[in-house]
Amino acid sequence: MTLRLVSGVLLAMALMSCGSENSEEQSITPQQSVKTIIDINHMAVDVSRIENRPVSFTNKRSAYYYTQTHANNHPEHTWFAGFNVGQKRLFAGYQLFVDGKALDNQSAQVTVFPHKLIRRHQGVVEKLQLFDEQDIVRIELTGDARNVGITLTGDQVQTLSTTEHFVIYQSKEDLDKVIAIAPLNETTLDVQQGQLTTSTAAGGFYILVANSQVELESLLSQVRAHDNDWLAQRKQRMENLLIENTQLTSPTTELVQAMRWITLNMDQLMTKQRGHGIYAGLPWFNEYWGRDNFIALPGASLVTGQFEWARNIITSFAEFQDSDPNSPFFGRVPNIVKVGEVDYHTTDGTPRFIIQMQEYVKYSGDKSLISEMYPVVKNSIEGSLKNWVDEKGYLLHKNNETWMDAREQVTLRSYSPRGSRANDIQALWYQQILAGVYFAQFVGDKKSEEKWHAVAEKLKHHFQQDFVVEDVDHLVDRLSENDEQDLKLRPNQLFALDLIGSELTRARATKAVWQHTVYTWGVASLDNRDEFFHPFHLQWENYHKDQAYHNGTVWLWNNGIAMQRMIEAGQTEVAYQLFENMNMFALKRGVVGGLAENSNAYPRAGETWPTLTGTYLQAWSNSEHLRVWYQHFLGIRPDLIKHEVTLAPRVPTALKEFSQSAIIGDGRLVMSYRAESHAKHYSFIFEAFETNVKLDVEGYDVQTIAVKAGDSLSVKVNENAMSVNHTSSSGKVLENLTVSVSEDKLKALSLLRKTMADVTFARPLPLENYRVLTTHFERQ
Repeated sequence: MTLRLVSGVLLAMALMSCGSENSEEQSITPQQSVKTIIDINHMAVDVSRIENRPVSFTNKRSAYYYTQTHANNHPEHTWFAGFNVGQKRLFAGYQLFVDGKALDNQSAQVTVFPHKLIRRHQGVVEKLQLFDEQDIVRIELTGDARNVGITLTGDQVQTLSTTEHFVIYQSKEDLDKVIAIAPLNETTLDVQQGQLTTSTAAGGFYILVANSQVELESLLSQVRAHDNDWLAQRKQRMENLLIENTQLTSPTTELVQAMRWITLNMDQLMTKQRGHGIYAGLPWFNEYWGRDNFIALPGASLVTGQFEWARNIITSFAEFQDSDPNSPFFGRVPNIVKVGEVDYHTTDGTPRFIIQMQEYVKYSGDKSLISEMYPVVKNSIEGSLKNWVDEKGYLLHKNNETWMDAREQVTLRSYSPRGSRANDIQALWYQQILAGVYFAQFVGDKKSEEKWHAVAEKLKHHFQQDFVVEDVDHLVDRLSENDEQDLKLRPNQLFALDLIGSELTRARATKAVWQHTVYTWGVASLDNRDEFFHPFHLQWENYHKDQAYHNGTVWLWNNGIAMQRMIEAGQTEVAYQLFENMNMFALKRGVVGGLAENSNAYPRAGETWPTLTGTYLQAWSNSEHLRVWYQHFLGIRPDLIKHEVTLAPRVPTALKEFSQSAIIGDGRLVMSYRAESHAKHYSFIFEAFETNVKLDVEGYDVQTIAVKAGDSLSVKVNENAMSVNHTSSSGKVLENLTVSVSEDKLKALSLLRKTMADVTFARPLPLENYRVLTTHFERQ
């Protein structure tokens, strides 16, 4: 997609009187028709020695560098410290020396940016950076020292050869690679006992990785010639994503800072390691998982307008689809794609693949992909109908083939068995079939359209019979192989609520899940009243952490669907409390600027917040946070194949003013908002695209308005009426609407809020409730 100027952002801000959130950004006047400037050098996060937070950068290809700001001492992550290339940990880090004295990171003042880490030592400043698509670590050193030195750390590294200008090493973890250390500027090296020393004129060091010494020498020559350009290109790429694709401005500085950081951290997980894909999480999931890629895809690339990436991910995974009609996995895409391995043992990855293919065409308007991928879609559905669907239309699966897939290592017994028909799997299967109907309609495959529609209707009918139990406030979690209804309360049912016709049933289920699994720090994987609930994920001696993984442990990616369902139930304010806490996490807890995979369900004694666990940077945690912001707080949901864009804003009272842009197809939507004491003002500007707007404001009937490129809608909502002013790009008023509140909508909303009255976050129960903490309890 070509980059475009965002003059509309400035116009929107002028219309809405939104000011710049800080003096670090220069807002150019609308008459200049240029974009608002964002400099990621103004996104600094200072980290103290006590905080000692994780930091990592990828090169957007197949490498990442991980460290902690002051000391690599994390119980789960320390082993991965250093430079990892192609899933191999080549070295654990580096030690710097100034005038012969080793620098102590623990005494440094540390500041982290999206593109660099700066440590201010006494007498010298260290700057750590990566380049895009180059296997190079760049360490710049400035100060008043006479000489500087460096050694690689990690017992897997050995020296191969030494010259006056660089030293070559090899890592036992990848014998096909060689590593070199060389000065940034060409100077003579003195090497003694593994320590490289040179004058400060060197400016610092490169650590380079290649397949041979010849390649190393070529790479060193290139980086010295292009150093400044490569650094500038990397910085500009990040800034373009924030300026061109996801421009957010607001006086609420914490929102702006957190969303920018999360956007860039999510983007660094989008790599080209084996085709285009999304790392599931760092440090140990630096590979592509089908499930994770397609959970992450909307927040990673659709709401951020990176449609080419999304298309490439879809087509890359399509190449791995099992195309053998005699295979039990016919039509499936892989559960995992890593260097040298492809595995198909999962049920939910393929439905999510098809669902997100549909979302991609809705956002991009790319009709060509529908025809190109239709055989893939058809095989995915027909393969399941042939091999995995029962007489009721349910999609069958094994105990560990949902996202709750942890198993005991020896017996392979599932720690959280959910076979053979889990509620979330049926919901995904239902959506996959409807996506197939959508594509079949487009290509004119009437026979498949009718067949699949009938399957979907049968599935929905039986689901409402089998998964809704009278006098139970939540859905059945699964039907067992013996058709027994498992009434465990898990957050999975939040994905299945679209299969339920009753809005009140959906609201009651949402409330039950929220009150027993959703804490102010995230969504737990099991009801805390369950006897098998594990309050702590990490470092509890009576059970393996995988036993707790899906039996109490908090999963931050489930925050997205939890907030979505609360917003749909009329509880935007409650949902936003969780959203704000995640923004705080990104800025103050865990990895700098991002969200982790897990946390303990309960804080330990003396803790305010529970310990973060799992990967320090997890794709679906970050992507779901972005998705729910765009699709449900802002309410921007396009379908360009049907020439529609739904605008259903549900803005919390905590936000008084903001402007947000979003890429839709080849155009851009700029939304601005300002709240007054008795009215809410919205502005929508449609840059370079036309569509039919479905304006869905809470309490009012949906209004359909046809807009052309350059048109704008100005919407004012007060207690009794909504006014809509439709203006052309030339300023001509095309339409003025005044709409009264809908009594039916108000009645339905009132009933919803009555059902949700007094909803609260889950709270920890006394630890004596849980015998898993005191005995080696095994599920019977």
